[in-house]
Amino acid sequence: MDTWKMLYGGIFSSKINNNANLTLPETVFTAIDNAPGNPVPLAMMHFQYNKLNDNAVSLKLLQVVNNQIVEVPGAASPYLTKQLFAVAPQSLYFNSLTASFVFKQSLWFSNSGKTVQKLEINFNNESGYKAASWEAAVSYTFSKEGQKTIYFR
Repeated sequence: MDTWKMLYGGIFSSKINNNANLTLPETVFTAIDNAPGNPVPLAMMHFQYNKLNDNAVSLKLLQVVNNQIVEVPGAASPYLTKQLFAVAPQSLYFNSLTASFVFKQSLWFSNSGKTVQKLEINFNNESGYKAASWEAAVSYTFSKEGQKTIYFR
């Protein structure tokens, strides 16, 4: 969750204008921290963002004029569209072999304008991907104790 929060904070702090309508990080983090914890809620984000093309000057998309970087008139955009997708559970530790998670719509953050068509979870490759849906718990009982990697898509 710490990494998820850093990613969200990074996206929020990198916006350079008000075209990106993002919720304040403190509001997002409070919503995650205060969500009921059984089953464990999952916070999800999918953001599209722009990154300056590293080759923008050599591609003549940008030029330096009077010590300022400016776009070349009529040139293609010097920006590349990138995707950020991340899922993180509110809690990482369980006292039994059974883990239960829930995809919470209130913890879905996105600027993509896309609708989620399918939610899936894979419990450490023990069972393959299992279908999930918003607000419905999905559980799995592991065959043995220990650290697990859980995949989401």
